[in-house]
Amino acid sequence: MIIEKSWRVISNSFIHFVSKDFSNLNSLTERKYMVKVNYASLQTQSSTMSSVAQSRVAGFNQLLSAFDSFGGSGDELIGTGYDAARVYATSVMSPYYKGFILYSEAVADAANTLADNYVAKCGAENLDEEQLQAEIDSISRGCMSLSASISGLQSKTKPAEGDAARISRLQEQLTAAQSQLTTVQEKLANLKAFSAESLLACTSADTYQLLISKAMSGISVSFGGGGFALPQDLSWVSDVEQGWADREIAMENNYLSALEKVYNGESLTEAELTAIERYAAVYPERVDDSVIQYVQQARQVKAEEMKYRSIIDKVDAGKELSDSDTKFIEEYKKKHPNVRINPAVEKIITIQKNPDEIFKKNLQEQYGFDKETTKILLKLYNNIREKEGNNADYVFNRLVGGVVYDTTYKDAFMWANTAGVGGEAGHHGSLGILDQLEKEYGLTSAEFKKLSKAIGEQHKNSNENGVSDFAHQSITTATSLYRVGHLRSANIIAFQNSHKNTTVPWYERIPKAVSKLFGAKEYTDELAGWRGDATGEALKKPTMGNDDYKADLDSVNIVSLMKKKDVDYATAVNQYYKDIREGEYTRARAFVENSGGRDRILKELLDAELIEEDNLKSALKELREKNPVAYDFYNSLTADNGKGSNDLITEGVN
Repeated sequence: MIIEKSWRVISNSFIHFVSKDFSNLNSLTERKYMVKVNYASLQTQSSTMSSVAQSRVAGFNQLLSAFDSFGGSGDELIGTGYDAARVYATSVMSPYYKGFILYSEAVADAANTLADNYVAKCGAENLDEEQLQAEIDSISRGCMSLSASISGLQSKTKPAEGDAARISRLQEQLTAAQSQLTTVQEKLANLKAFSAESLLACTSADTYQLLISKAMSGISVSFGGGGFALPQDLSWVSDVEQGWADREIAMENNYLSALEKVYNGESLTEAELTAIERYAAVYPERVDDSVIQYVQQARQVKAEEMKYRSIIDKVDAGKELSDSDTKFIEEYKKKHPNVRINPAVEKIITIQKNPDEIFKKNLQEQYGFDKETTKILLKLYNNIREKEGNNADYVFNRLVGGVVYDTTYKDAFMWANTAGVGGEAGHHGSLGILDQLEKEYGLTSAEFKKLSKAIGEQHKNSNENGVSDFAHQSITTATSLYRVGHLRSANIIAFQNSHKNTTVPWYERIPKAVSKLFGAKEYTDELAGWRGDATGEALKKPTMGNDDYKADLDSVNIVSLMKKKDVDYATAVNQYYKDIREGEYTRARAFVENSGGRDRILKELLDAELIEEDNLKSALKELREKNPVAYDFYNSLTADNGKGSNDLITEGVN
């Protein structure tokens, strides 16, 4: 009875563990939804499954050895009960656990097949069917638009000057787009092919799982009556024994094939690494130590590579790196000095190492503040974070912007109803913007005076000094971060301006006007920034200096980065200006992407001046005549073949 109980417990335990792993593996091969594969995760799972399977097979082999010993104990353990137990052990339990070994190895082989097939078909990159299809659709639309533009120019009866050059440029763009389209289509086709073939990866494991289930059912029934009565159905035994014989042949062949690649100095697939490890476990005396070391080293290199890839994925997802992640990268650089570390990873590590110092440095470089002022600003930001928590980014920008924009009762009222009133004390009506700085968030009187003077002077001299207007940028940022949904002053202005477009019938104007009055957060945010500077929609004459240009674009880009990466204001500032310095993009290009695209921005600028959009060339000419500020703004966004400029390009009179 002790033997019976032990076997039953062991059997149930192992079938549970292995079945759990197999269900996880099956999830990789199911194609109910769009296919999405993370290369590092797939490779890591393959290595893990191989390791787990080897560990379990070692345990099963110990059981088989015990059964073999028990089967040969006829001279020592005598009696009818022992005879029945020995027959049961050799006829039922030994093939039963051989089935477990075959099943465990089949699961590992399935994982290896998935990993190796993915590399063979898709390479070493992450692929997402939904994203690829969206990219194909987008590129296809672009190709259609380019083709239409080329056809339109070619069909002209009287080609204009410069049409030939334009056709040539469009044709080059079309060729490049078509090449890109082909590349993406091939990636999608390969991903789908991998997905379709992956359904077959678990066929062998499925077969052995059914055999084990069948065996377990018979064993449970035979044990139920006590003793060691053989199960009535032992048809599964022959299938297991055949599988066991096939395993011996495959093990030898797979090992020799992998061994040849080792001697040739070739890299090994996951299946080949497993083949050597599996053979060495069964026949350790036949495998040279140097071969084992080769495999272990290959495993180590692969594990490090996958860890490195997982960190890149983490950065791409906008997640913060842990201390262990940072430590791993530093060690990885030492071990692999010739490997160029992903720039995005380097950036994040640099920022995370000393974010406060980098933040202060950006305050100096981007706005021209001295060291003492940046120290006060950092102190203020940290004090606000301690008190306001998740709302700190808004409060900080609202307060420092308010140093300039809340100096008169009229301005204070307008901005209070556009960007709010700062922290909790302000919302309760007890303290204004300037009082909050000194009395609510821990600045000394001297620090308050120093900061107020520095921000005021910076605002006054920013254009002359060629830097962004800090107060302007901050108040615009605060407006974007302001989440209170009540009626705001900018909404009223929008409502008023909606009635001024006399080219649109009143019954069509009313719905748009009402929507701007009781919503239109995007419009309000833009009116506090670029729209208010570049158009007359804020009920003032358009004016924009280089300091305003930088402030308007940077506020949009930094807030967008905060949302995309789910990071705080200081982290977004550090990353954004690092990207600008290193040429990852221009502030103009980032702004265009974050503001709905070049066409959308141009439409808004033209609509503000009641300019028809039918002919781009004539529309831009009219915009330049009516509003040179808006023209310069758009020209700066689209300069340098669409890359845009980091600085305002002035051709009109501002």
